[in-house]
Amino acid sequence: MEDITQLSELTFKGHRLSENPMELKHLDVFSKNVGKYSTDSMDYLVFGQKDNNSPKDFLSDREKQIVYSTMQWLGSHVGSCYLRDCGYELKKDK
Repeated sequence: MEDITQLSELTFKGHRLSENPMELKHLDVFSKNVGKYSTDSMDYLVFGQKDNNSPKDFLSDREKQIVYSTMQWLGSHVGSCYLRDCGYELKKDK
């Protein structure tokens, strides 16, 4: 897991990470996966790819913070209910 201080700087509500382990987990997993293959992965994810294999556009720092905050929100109670309503089930770690 990344340092909670570093992760908290990625979102608008980083202060919640120490109080909500699922928000922390969602943000941590996303932040690790989004940068796994390219530093522009989030730009590809949002804007798609040009013919020359580069993103069609690049996210601003604020737009990246919105994406990270959305991933954190999925770990909140409301976000978890949203995922459940979409057919996803939470599996408890053994």
